[in-house]
Amino acid sequence: MQLVKAGVTAELIGSGDSLFANGEEPLVIDGYCDRMSCQAGETIGLCVSTNAEFYSAEVSRVGIQRQIIWKRDRIPGGLYPIPDQAGMFGCGWPVSVAIPVGRNWKSGIYAIQLRGQSGDRETELREAIFIVRSAQPGRENPILLQVATNTYQAYNEWGGTNLYSGPNHPRASFHRPFKIYDLPLVPGANWYNPNTSNYHAWDEPFIIWAERAGYGIDFCANLDLEQHPEILKHYQLILSVGHDEYWSAGMRDTLEAYIENGGNVAFFSGNSICWQVRVENNGRELVCYKRAHDRDPVFNADRQHLLTTLWSDPLVGRPENELSGVGFPYGGYNGLHGEFMRRDGTVGTYTNGGTVVTVGSCDWSDGLRAGNKTVDRIVRNILDRLLA
Repeated sequence: MQLVKAGVTAELIGSGDSLFANGEEPLVIDGYCDRMSCQAGETIGLCVSTNAEFYSAEVSRVGIQRQIIWKRDRIPGGLYPIPDQAGMFGCGWPVSVAIPVGRNWKSGIYAIQLRGQSGDRETELREAIFIVRSAQPGRENPILLQVATNTYQAYNEWGGTNLYSGPNHPRASFHRPFKIYDLPLVPGANWYNPNTSNYHAWDEPFIIWAERAGYGIDFCANLDLEQHPEILKHYQLILSVGHDEYWSAGMRDTLEAYIENGGNVAFFSGNSICWQVRVENNGRELVCYKRAHDRDPVFNADRQHLLTTLWSDPLVGRPENELSGVGFPYGGYNGLHGEFMRRDGTVGTYTNGGTVVTVGSCDWSDGLRAGNKTVDRIVRNILDRLLA
């Protein structure tokens, strides 16, 4: 098979730069799911755009071993336009394939591998992701990991903009593909790399470590804390892993109530709960005006506590350390990557009904990936204590 040149995506189709030297248009494919999570037993919609004649879709659960759970070949391709402002308002592509999620599918992050084919030519591999929630929350596993999908979309550059594109682009849509590349940062590299703000960098190493260590974990998306708050009561422990920066008021209300009722939380993450976001358009879009919060429609209303800016902003009056025990902006924006003033990470703990533990580092999973014995022991101690 002949692969097209690296780096060509559906965003380039129709532009002059998309043609090869021989004038041939490259084959491209991209796709996304019609929602970020579903419950086992439901159906997830896959929206795909490709100029290939056919494409294949393979679904596997992220874990120690990649095992194909569902596969379909020779799906007829169809190329759909990319609207202006797709980064903010989504693509609007139709559902191409309905994936039946079995009731026996384990809760987890699921990756869909997409590849198009026309004759002897193939597209590059692309990925879409979704999360399967347990049909019986807490029955098999006492831990719930809420995946930082809000942050992944905030950094996602597909469509030309993300929540770092300035005050004229205060919105990020879930209805567009992710730019997902497994390019872990190296020492000295620029910390801001949107292509590594995804599950490969943060969740995957933690999931693999937990499976090997024998910890049973269920999964949900960030916004499930707001949209399905009833599931939390079934778990002993809620986890935040990696880079968990963007939280809605509904998410925070749910988790704080859970803690007050005796639930435990562990933040194996950094830069956590930094920005307040608002969820709009039936959960399809995140809104965050950041420092330009005077543009936020609630600024001149009596709802300034819902401003989409820093949680620590006095107008919001709800600094993140009231939940996580630590705060990011004044340390992080003065040259540190995590909440604490030590680059090697420090563990903070408090109890208010339940117990909250925060390690203060985005890169905690890297220690687990590298087999660091100290990090391994600390994580085991925290999990065992909070599950006791």
